[in-house]
Amino acid sequence: MRYAHMLYRRAHDPRRTFVVRLHQSRSPPHPITERMAHSDYRVTQRCDRSETI
Repeated sequence: MRYAHMLYRRAHDPRRTFVVRLHQSRSPPHPITERMAHSDYRVTQRCDRSETI
């Protein structure tokens, strides 16, 4: 079934958008990593390189 109102296409899109917006607001990197429950900041950096949804 197709939903025209769906904003996100994949399960992790909201998480990626959250990371990108935190980076855009100039939040410090380590608290972002903790909020996302990532083991390493490099994982968070990969999300930051994604496009905002």
